[in-house]
Amino acid sequence: MKKTKRNIAESELQGLCRRYFRDKGFLTREEVPFLLKVADLFCFHEGTGECIAVEVKVRNWRQALTQALVYQMMADQVYIALSSEYTKAVDCELLASKGVGLLAVDTSGKVDLILEAPSSPRRVSYFASQVVATAFPGRGTLACLMF
Repeated sequence: MKKTKRNIAESELQGLCRRYFRDKGFLTREEVPFLLKVADLFCFHEGTGECIAVEVKVRNWRQALTQALVYQMMADQVYIALSSEYTKAVDCELLASKGVGLLAVDTSGKVDLILEAPSSPRRVSYFASQVVATAFPGRGTLACLMF
């Protein structure tokens, strides 16, 4: 009998990424508005003030990249997260040149860091603090400004 891969929904990928960052000590919020976009996942570490944005797609990494570039203004690091079966098609050199990292998520729930995101050169402290204040009322606005 032939074994088939289970399809994974974008919402499931998003939930697995959320758990991945929570396990690293981040507060997380899904569907966070920023300018004319909505980040699938926004993560904030109260201890360090670090902000991370994640754009999740099952396989359309180019569309995810377009959206992720906008989030560089509100986050210290930005990632795209894809179903692991589609990450081989990603141009990691292009992602690296744009300052965006890559996460691979598989159907068993494992999240692998494929490409580390550098610190965003486009981050604007004001935007970061406003997003933190909206996503996590009463939490860490000053820490976010200091990072």
